[in-house]
Amino acid sequence: MRTLAVLTLAAAAILVGGCSFKSTNIEFSEPVSIYMGEKAYAKAFLEGVKDERADKSVLGAVRNKEGELLSTITTSQDMAKWFGAAFEKEMRAAGFAPVSKPEDADLSYLFIIKNLSADYTQGELFGKNLRLQLLLEVKISNKYGVVTKNYKYDEQKWSEPLFKSEALKKELEPFMRQSIADTVKSLASGINVK
Repeated sequence: MRTLAVLTLAAAAILVGGCSFKSTNIEFSEPVSIYMGEKAYAKAFLEGVKDERADKSVLGAVRNKEGELLSTITTSQDMAKWFGAAFEKEMRAAGFAPVSKPEDADLSYLFIIKNLSADYTQGELFGKNLRLQLLLEVKISNKYGVVTKNYKYDEQKWSEPLFKSEALKKELEPFMRQSIADTVKSLASGINVK
């Protein structure tokens, strides 16, 4: 009888421990181009990417159904560098020819990350349990002045139960890549320079 009680407690501990979210730093792979759309055929000076988020290591949160924080999703990666590499690849794929000086460019681009988050509700088996958000600001300048464009990407969906940061990365990384490609597509469609 005592053996049965010990086995029951051990099984319960494994079940409860196995269902908790295991949080580790997410590391994204090298960006690749997925751009499909019009070609810009313009010379562009890429000023870079600024990450204006308050905590640059935080990518989101895992919460229970009551909204209580269970785990924070983090990265040790420099997201400004990752986004910079991704934007450069997509800009090249879209026909932008990067130049090294702003005076040689038709247009200059500065990309600003305002928000990036992945919020997952653990235990929500039927409704939308994952929300991915990205808010970008793009400053476009030439000899006539500066125009600012804002891009907001907000995806809510149901995801199969996630138990590790690596599983959340598989949702967030394609979302970021598609958002960057969509931003570049919008920028390319607005070019009048031939």
